[in-house]
Amino acid sequence: MTLDRSAYAALVRLDVESRPESLTLVRSLLGAVGDTLLLDPEFMDDVRTAVSEACNNVVLHAYELGTGPLTVSLLATPEGMQVLVRDSGGGMRRVSPRADRMGVGLAVIGALAERMELRSNPEGGTDVRMWFTHADVDPDSLSENPNWIPEAASLSGDIVVSVKPVSLLAPVLARLTRAAAAQSRFTTDGIAEIAAVTDAVAAYAVEVSTGEPVDFALATTTRRLELTTGPFGEVQAMAAEHGPHQASALNGQQLEELALESHGDRKLLRTVIVDERVSA
Repeated sequence: MTLDRSAYAALVRLDVESRPESLTLVRSLLGAVGDTLLLDPEFMDDVRTAVSEACNNVVLHAYELGTGPLTVSLLATPEGMQVLVRDSGGGMRRVSPRADRMGVGLAVIGALAERMELRSNPEGGTDVRMWFTHADVDPDSLSENPNWIPEAASLSGDIVVSVKPVSLLAPVLARLTRAAAAQSRFTTDGIAEIAAVTDAVAAYAVEVSTGEPVDFALATTTRRLELTTGPFGEVQAMAAEHGPHQASALNGQQLEELALESHGDRKLLRTVIVDERVSA
């Protein structure tokens, strides 16, 4: 039976540092999008493998002196998915495919994607663009629109994300927050209870959303996560001036701070989650 994909469209951007552990965040993001849109598991396996290869090449080759920005943007439509992996360093141009495994990575991407392109940016860095189509879609229906790539979110943190529609916020936020908490050495119980916090934040964002992309940023230290969501305009903030009404559902032992902060004429929802449990 052919999956009824209806007329969905999802637009997501993830900005992280090009570290090996960031590959887990990329895969978590793709898993959240695929599950929410009910995409075919085999289709998503191809997407995850190809995108992981592109991101791994950024981690290995883009920055000679350490790490740098890694951006993954995706557009999901009824025809399939377009994905952009971008770095701001030397990218894939510096390394000969015969020098190491980079050639293997490009071969894997080329085999799994319907189409792949490498482009150098005038300001430095490399774009890897990939197109994936569903099994029942004519590849000739693929179209390139260079304007689909979302701009960077106005927030800052270790993990910065922009999502549209707002219905994608809850699953994307939940997956990435759990992955970040695990990397920040939260206990198993602490990771499990984070869901109450992310559900409340996502519900608030839905309540005040005007249909524009919703941004969030995560900053992490050991057993501490600082989550910022927004910015929301004054009119949006008035819908819940006293903060998320779901706050009563949050675990007081984990929730260190919950505040709706003013930044000029904009509002940011700031949430700090800590895990003070003793590991077994």
